[in-house]
Amino acid sequence: MKKLLRFIIPLFIIVTIIRIEQTLRKIPNDYKYKADYLKENGKQIETLILGSSHTFTGLNPKLFKNKTFNAAHSAQSLDLDYKIFEQNRKYLPNLKTIIIPISYFSFTKQLNDFNQKKLKYYSIYWNIDINNNDLNLNYEFFSEPIDINYNRIKEYWIEDKNNLTIDTNGYINKRYEPSWNDSIYAKKTFERHCANLNSNQIQHIIKTHYHDLEQIIKQAKSNDIKVVLLATPTTNLYKNYVIKTPQYFNLKNNINRLSEYDNVIFIDYFINNKSFSKKDFKNSDHLNAKGADKLTFKVDSIMNKTFTLITK
Repeated sequence: MKKLLRFIIPLFIIVTIIRIEQTLRKIPNDYKYKADYLKENGKQIETLILGSSHTFTGLNPKLFKNKTFNAAHSAQSLDLDYKIFEQNRKYLPNLKTIIIPISYFSFTKQLNDFNQKKLKYYSIYWNIDINNNDLNLNYEFFSEPIDINYNRIKEYWIEDKNNLTIDTNGYINKRYEPSWNDSIYAKKTFERHCANLNSNQIQHIIKTHYHDLEQIIKQAKSNDIKVVLLATPTTNLYKNYVIKTPQYFNLKNNINRLSEYDNVIFIDYFINNKSFSKKDFKNSDHLNAKGADKLTFKVDSIMNKTFTLITK
């Protein structure tokens, strides 16, 4: 009997964990929704938005003339953009344009520099190999304490609550816009985005991100897809911190090299931000809903004019 129990108890625990894991994965969230949407509705998409929060909160898909979907996430880095595009290209037969934000930190930061825990969403829902065997980053069950997972299950299955913050086009629809002090926020944000270019690790990240972005461009070119590199607007205070740094010159150099591809256009509202005022911003480097609509109309207009000329 004891031998039987030694077998049954571990088996019961394993089966229980598997069932809880399956239940947790059924709870809707932004990452699961976007990954499923590309597989199920990719044929409709003509413009795909990738990138970080600068496009996640800065470009409204429903305002584009062509069918557009926002596959960006907060802190999503270029290596993840490449993996998402590479793995989902087969679901996007009518894709004509990819939009990727190019920000001060784009070539020097990875997702785990901002929030390592978010890697689990790419492993679980985007099915991306994150090269990390940590159970916390590969399973919902292990990523949170038991009481939190219990509450998540209860809230969804009993109270009908979920973790979605987006609309059907992948655009954020729940915005918290606190009052903010640009002089404080701009400096802190700039410092958080800075990197030491003398670091071998940073140089490796720069080379990796450049390679990944170049691969997106090359694969897009072979499929007659245009790539828009978009520098989103920031407040002048944040911009003034950035433009005098070696990191910014490195960024400009990378953009110039990538812009030599004939399927690439660079739209720079970081430097050319005069048409945006403080009332358009959520904080020093993110637009609010009104500012996002303004940016979306401008980008869509430039895309339509430029690509028409290229086609002709």
